Amino acid sequence: GTIPTALLVNPSVPVNSVSDLIALAKKEPRAVTFGTAGVGTALHIAGLELENLAGVQMTAVHYRGAAPALSDVIAGHINAVIMGPSVALSSVAAGKLKMLAFGSEKRVPQFPDVPTMAETVPGYEASVSFRDAQFQKTYLDRFAVQPVSGPLEAFAEYLRKESVKWGEVLKAANVKIE
Repeated sequence: GTIPTALLVNPSVPVNSVSDLIALAKKEPRAVTFGTAGVGTALHIAGLELENLAGVQMTAVHYRGAAPALSDVIAGHINAVIMGPSVALSSVAAGKLKMLAFGSEKRVPQFPDVPTMAETVPGYEASVSFRDAQFQKTYLDRFAVQPVSGPLEAFAEYLRKESVKWGEVLKAANVKIE
């Protein structure tokens, strides 16, 4: 299955949509900051893909894991983070974060009012993948898991395509894995 990423921003950032964030990044190149879980991690690559497809330049701030990146978005030290939404839902509900969009191809049924990134940035899709059937069953409704059904070979092919896609993003951004 897959869990879509979510674009989350601190409420003090003067944006309410992906379009607003892109406009801000175009107006002030490199002024918009986004947290990553480290160089070359999924969070980093998701941000690079947004930059690439939207034609903007932001500043990646690298952390040792997703938790410190999320903490710094909540604290207002950085503007945004793209990550799995499950750990951020309580902060969104408490008004400590704004969820601008999901990285899935289609809107998430549990959050019908939250748009997808692709609605503003065509071609954008960033999700976390897994194969464990019990995980899918346990978290399907709770964390917006989109099941990927079929034989293991189909899932392996999906992962191969994702690997090529994200490898191209890293190469285009000239990222050196540390």
